[in-house]
Amino acid sequence: MPVDMKEKIAEAARKLVMEKNVKKLTVKDIVEECKITRQAFYYHFEDIPALFRWILEKDTERLFNEVRAQ
Repeated sequence: MPVDMKEKIAEAARKLVMEKNVKKLTVKDIVEECKITRQAFYYHFEDIPALFRWILEKDTERLFNEVRAQ
């Protein structure tokens, strides 16, 4: 099964947010956690706020789908 790189990056960000203060989270932290390059991060997301917007959109979408299924 192919790895969804956006999901992999999002998971790393979620993990790091639990360990660090959100204001101190850097792209460097995320790429080191994912073991990817900075270029790979920026291919998928413009910046960290764009990453968190994407995470919120996906989580909201999943929640709505779960509610509809019930």
